[in-house]
Amino acid sequence: MEMRFIEAFRRQGVSMQTLRKAAIKARADWSTGHPFALSKAKYLTDRRKVFAQIAEQEKDRVTWDMASGQHEMWDVIEATIAKGVEFDPASDLALRWAPLPDEFPNVWLNPAIAFGKPALADEGIPTSAVYRMWRAERGNVARVANAFEITEDAVRSAVDYEIKTAS
Repeated sequence: MEMRFIEAFRRQGVSMQTLRKAAIKARADWSTGHPFALSKAKYLTDRRKVFAQIAEQEKDRVTWDMASGQHEMWDVIEATIAKGVEFDPASDLALRWAPLPDEFPNVWLNPAIAFGKPALADEGIPTSAVYRMWRAERGNVARVANAFEITEDAVRSAVDYEIKTAS
């Protein structure tokens, strides 16, 4: 999850130095080793700084520059990083992430399954393993489904996911 956070902000032009400073401040302020994987805060950028948006007791939204500690005002709030992420209600840390939830709702990245690689959520089978077998079986979905003891729909989903993300 933290890698997803960093990648999203790097794409927006935020420097690694700024991200490091923001992480140090957030770790101290929020007493957590993984501040970029929390559900409590929404992170924002103006392409130079990293911001954490927090809701205060009166449900006001306060936005502050995590690196400098300065408060910022925003008219339009963008929140896209947490899409498809399931958070642990006890720790508020990210548990797993569906990278393409609209197209492949059954493909998740979960550090407890397949070492965090894309896998079929219910079956726990890496999509890459299904895809490799599908290729070895020359596209025979039924054989792959039988070998893994999963549905043909699950095979198609894993194969389609691998094809889509490879391009």
